[in-house]
Amino acid sequence: MTDIMHDWKNQRFAFVEESLFPEVPGHIIVLSDIAFWNEHYDELREWCATNGSVVRGMTVDVPNKEVLTLFCLRWN
Repeated sequence: MTDIMHDWKNQRFAFVEESLFPEVPGHIIVLSDIAFWNEHYDELREWCATNGSVVRGMTVDVPNKEVLTLFCLRWN
């Protein structure tokens, strides 16, 4: 298993592998670039509300792979 934060300095976010938490529906995204997310927090919350996702501190829960793809396209 790889460390999900191995390249955190070069990324805005990282994904938690599904196999780590099989009881959690959907996908978990760890927000790693604190300065970026602090600056765009209101936009992120609006995006999440529109796309059926939830911000929980420095993580985002997305319901499925399609929304995960949308997140990557929007925030990468």
